[in-house]
Amino acid sequence: MRTSTLVTIILLAALTRLLPHPFNFTAVTAIGLFGAAYFSKQKHWAFIIPFAAMLVSDICLEAMTGFGFYKGMWVTYLSFALVIAFGFFALKKVNTLNVILGSLGGSLIFFLITNFAFLYPESAVANPTLGHYLCLDSKIL
Repeated sequence: MRTSTLVTIILLAALTRLLPHPFNFTAVTAIGLFGAAYFSKQKHWAFIIPFAAMLVSDICLEAMTGFGFYKGMWVTYLSFALVIAFGFFALKKVNTLNVILGSLGGSLIFFLITNFAFLYPESAVANPTLGHYLCLDSKIL
């Protein structure tokens, strides 16, 4: 894959986290699942692309709002790794049913891991404009 294509994908995915959007609705998970489905011979790219997008957007969020990096961000990155690993199994054959099941399954994995990790105990990150839970929720997009 050409470097310019990879950089463009990373920047566009990062941009989806920086522009206004509903909570937990960005392209990062979709790119991870796409990578799991189409980088079968070079699996490392399925991890590198979404993680690079997350890191770029976390750096930008930190610079813009001061809420880009937080104590439990490793849980978010681990969740994305598990979603991508799930995608390797769910999307061995790409068809409509597998894409729907992969998307729903990946979203459920991410939701359960991040919400249980950040809800119990109460979040250490406080953003008074969003509250504890929503602050973390907005940061793990």
